[in-house]
Amino acid sequence: MGLDLPPFNGLRLFEAAARCGSFKRAAQELNLTSGAISHGIKSLEDWLGVELFDRSRELALTPAGQHYLPYVKEALSMIAKGTSEILARSGNGYDAAAAAVGFIAQTELPSNR
Repeated sequence: MGLDLPPFNGLRLFEAAARCGSFKRAAQELNLTSGAISHGIKSLEDWLGVELFDRSRELALTPAGQHYLPYVKEALSMIAKGTSEILARSGNGYDAAAAAVGFIAQTELPSNR
């Protein structure tokens, strides 16, 4: 049985907007538009069936958003830690450089003709 997880991108956008205190600052940090942040968070809210932000005045977390944020932060932190560890491994297991070379070799690059 698979895990029923919300869209990863929505979680990332939610965490950034909550930490930055605005969609605009989160957008600047993530190199996206404010609209993309708003749309991604709205999709996450629709998936969850709850509002995470109160948009009636300055951007503020709802009680549901306040409850959810520590879980999202911890999950993203664990993913970042695991990714960092696996990329740091060499020789014994996953070799990031070999994987990158393999990926590039399989990717069609545009010619400069």
